[in-house]
Amino acid sequence: MTSTWALLLLLGAQMLPGQGSYLAGSSAERIGRLDAAILAYSACAQEDPNLAPYATAQLGQCYERQGDFARAEAAYQRAITEFGGGPWVRMAKAMLASLYHDQNRNEALPGIYQDVLQVAPQPWWIDSIRWQAGERLVETGHAADFGHLQFRNIVEYVGLLQPRLDAARKLIHSNDSLDRALAILGMLRSNAYPEAAQEYLKQSFSVRAGDLELAPSALNERLFHALNGDEAALAPVWNENPYHPWLWVWMACTLRNSAVNEQWPAADYLMDRMIALDPQRRDTGDALWWYAKHVEATRDHAAAIPIYRRLGEACTTHYRADDALYRIAEIHLEAGNTAAGIEAYAQVGELLPGTRLAPQALFECARLQENLKQADAAIESYELAARIGFGNYYAHRALGRLQELSAQPAPPAMIKVDGVRPSMALIPTREPLRLTDTPNLEQRPEVARLRFFGAHGLDAGEWEALDWCLNADPDATSDYLRVAADAGFAHTALQFADAKKVGAANEAMPPMSRLQLEYPRAYWQQVKREADAVGLDPYLLLAVAKQESTFRPGLTSSAGAQGLMQIMPGTAKWLVKVEPDITEDNIGNLMSPENSLKVGAHYLSRMYDRSGGNLIDTLASYNGGPGNCDKWRKKFPDLGSDDFIEAIPFDETQNYVKRVLGYYAAYRSMYSAVGQ
Repeated sequence: MTSTWALLLLLGAQMLPGQGSYLAGSSAERIGRLDAAILAYSACAQEDPNLAPYATAQLGQCYERQGDFARAEAAYQRAITEFGGGPWVRMAKAMLASLYHDQNRNEALPGIYQDVLQVAPQPWWIDSIRWQAGERLVETGHAADFGHLQFRNIVEYVGLLQPRLDAARKLIHSNDSLDRALAILGMLRSNAYPEAAQEYLKQSFSVRAGDLELAPSALNERLFHALNGDEAALAPVWNENPYHPWLWVWMACTLRNSAVNEQWPAADYLMDRMIALDPQRRDTGDALWWYAKHVEATRDHAAAIPIYRRLGEACTTHYRADDALYRIAEIHLEAGNTAAGIEAYAQVGELLPGTRLAPQALFECARLQENLKQADAAIESYELAARIGFGNYYAHRALGRLQELSAQPAPPAMIKVDGVRPSMALIPTREPLRLTDTPNLEQRPEVARLRFFGAHGLDAGEWEALDWCLNADPDATSDYLRVAADAGFAHTALQFADAKKVGAANEAMPPMSRLQLEYPRAYWQQVKREADAVGLDPYLLLAVAKQESTFRPGLTSSAGAQGLMQIMPGTAKWLVKVEPDITEDNIGNLMSPENSLKVGAHYLSRMYDRSGGNLIDTLASYNGGPGNCDKWRKKFPDLGSDDFIEAIPFDETQNYVKRVLGYYAAYRSMYSAVGQ
């Protein structure tokens, strides 16, 4: 039996007759053996009606790479028209768009891209196609408005700074004035104030006030009058243009410019006005965060406290709201004001309980209260941290600390982070786990394809997962999304969960339907097999994969790390030399989940053994390198485990250790009773 078929049997997946041929085609295509790939894909199309449309589309790609554009187009068109509707249609159309662009047949691009991109929500991986469409349509002048729409969507909805900034730089050249306003806001949202300021000065715009159109100079003049007591000077502007993009550009840029020139009353006035107009708008919170950091850097830390407080208390949905209140606590503690620091930490948990920093703030609050011998208050803070932070390192550590304070023997539901002393407690979920409640879905061909594509990290699976999530039964949405997550499409499934409001991401303890999407048993049989082979807990392997890639096998980092476990090529080559079970074939395709999990499990196991079972050192070594971890241990030889984590000088590694430990505790909390 071949390893492929053995793997599929192990996965318990429904067999598709053309799986072997499809994999042979994919492997040959990846290494450039296009004739062999064409033969294999052709065989798959004959053998398996469920995989035939995908195999046909892949045939088109092989022909295109050979320069046979006529055959490539014919194959794409067959995939689009001959198999009925299905997820492969969007996939083939995206391929066809690239072919047409390369042949300068650009008049067809707008209609094709509209068919491909008009889906909601749009999954993370479609951003690259959106960018491609924007560039091509703007460049060729065919439906440039639709092209600029793609850049608008990236500026508005993509969370990563660099893609958002790149899209803003494209959008600034639009003929549409509102596009240019959004471009400048996109630059500000990407922390590129100097560039935004330069572009702002190039623009001509106006906003209406009564019968007048006010240019920036007129707005500045009215601002001067408002600062000198004439509030009516700007009242028509606020009343008539509360959401005008150029008004927000003017406010955001003028606030920053005023602060740079130490015109503090003007900056404060604009801060107040932005909050009054829309405290939850992204640009309001961004402006306040920039302003507070600038005041800290140019005046003094205490002067920034009122600005941080406005951000934390008024802009409660902003992603920096918890950072702002947490920073207030740090400033008070730096000044030696412990009571104010405790109060500020407690406020994070009180006002923003569902945020990332709330459990940490409450944990730090409790530690300070312990130091002041305020035992009852400390216990209350620890309890609250544990109650609101499932999956957060500090929440599980808080419950562990409560059990330490109880002076009782540690219960079994604890994790020993240093291999000796229990430190993190498992937090009980509010409802039982359900693993096998989707029998009506198991035999569907879409599920067989999802699992096949997911198990091998094949790009076609993303199109299948998109269609699967889009067409989820409204009465069983969580089941559909869980099937996709477990098959290897957890990131996409979670995006749909957010859009369809499956569970609540900011609840103190989300329902199990949500938790199983945030902590899926993705690639479970493969994970378990590789973890068992090296003697690791499979849930630790899942926790690392979640942090490294959120289970996306096609990711490559800026440093070159690849796959689910984000293995560096140099690390992979070293493992081939020292691990008999790791072969050149394994490291030759780290985008394969099977290979990445195998290589990652062996490397993690080596770090675990090297660290004597200390999870902190294991994870610090996996992320920051074993040599660096050795240096840190020598520098801080007397620190306990939890304090050592806080002393790790690489912020990335420190946060990495905390996140993986939190994820590991969540997995153990959810699945330990399953016994699988």
